Amino acid sequence: MTIYQRMASVFEHANVPGFLQEWRATALYPQIPERYATYRVSSSGEGLAADDMEIARRYQIWIDLYGETDVSGALETIMLELEGQGFYIGDVRDMDDASASRYVYHRRWQVTYVDYCWEE
Repeated sequence: MTIYQRMASVFEHANVPGFLQEWRATALYPQIPERYATYRVSSSGEGLAADDMEIARRYQIWIDLYGETDVSGALETIMLELEGQGFYIGDVRDMDDASASRYVYHRRWQVTYVDYCWEE
């Protein structure tokens, strides 16, 4: 499973629309949702190798959660799903979106995922 498939699985199981980099209209979400998440894979560290074979690769992912109403429940659900799928979770930050007209609630956090290649 690629890191992008894994992230899609996290949001699907958390029942929160999740989009790579930014919201885009889809058949399932033709209009921007009241609450949604975006994510960016900001780096994939060099793979860990042994005997000239890659055995692990580390990914850093930034997640942004937006909502017109409080997103605390969705945040908790996403975090539980991330932990259940083996992600390491960093600190969650409240973002200042006072100037935003629609999404007053915005949380951002970074997660790390280590993909062990021998599990494929």
